[in-house]
Amino acid sequence: MTTNNTNNISISDNIYKENYIIYSDDCDAHSITKLDWFFEIVQEIGGYHSAQLKCSIQDLKKLGLTWVISRENIEIKKYPKWRDKIHVETWAELPFRRVLVPRIVIAKNDDNEIIFKSTTLWAIIDLKTNKPIEPMAILERIGVPQKAFTEKFYIKKRESFNEDFSMIGTTTPNINYSDTDLNHHVNNISYIRWVLQSLPNKFRDEYITTNIDVSWLKQTYLTDKVKLITNSESKDALTEENPIFYHKLVRENPDGSKKIVFEAKSIWEKRI
Repeated sequence: MTTNNTNNISISDNIYKENYIIYSDDCDAHSITKLDWFFEIVQEIGGYHSAQLKCSIQDLKKLGLTWVISRENIEIKKYPKWRDKIHVETWAELPFRRVLVPRIVIAKNDDNEIIFKSTTLWAIIDLKTNKPIEPMAILERIGVPQKAFTEKFYIKKRESFNEDFSMIGTTTPNINYSDTDLNHHVNNISYIRWVLQSLPNKFRDEYITTNIDVSWLKQTYLTDKVKLITNSESKDALTEENPIFYHKLVRENPDGSKKIVFEAKSIWEKRI
């Protein structure tokens, strides 16, 4: 993702705001943003907001801690086009289930129309114990705006992958060095690209995602062997008006056992 974030950067009432321009490498063959662009924006603005307040991954590592994402829901209203300017704002909310920090991201266009809304859930992990800690000490640095108490976007209970549904597609990605992140884990955005790779090219030319809900259940690493599987309750989902898919990433362990490390649900509609 290429970004232009040199203008109109601000923090007010603990809400961070930044502008982005859509560049050609953010777009698909139809000149609208790719699905992974939405995840990139959420990661970029959240990371930079934290960095301004000395709470980034790099800052936390000095304390023996790090941020890890566990869940994200993105509701997409409009797909920006090449050279569009997008106005994005983000803020943190009070902890959810004691150890999870919600972060809200809302993006609008020049006409003040909502482009997308995102809710992510983050945990602060102790690098020695590899367990989450209570986040209030760090969250006090970031701050919670008044808006957080009046405009919330809750994530619903996760829907698990149903093995009895109809198989739609699979992909067996090779994990590359470029897939890894600041924690030396596979970056959360790589999972989204693998979800898309499991769907036929013809389908992706004809449909776009309107909502995607993802759960990162376990970390994966450069040497892991993984397989992404997509299914649907309907065997005809690839040709329906509003198809719904379920996705899981399975890791094959050295002893031959298998572990689900990622799950997602995606909802689609036909391109206009």
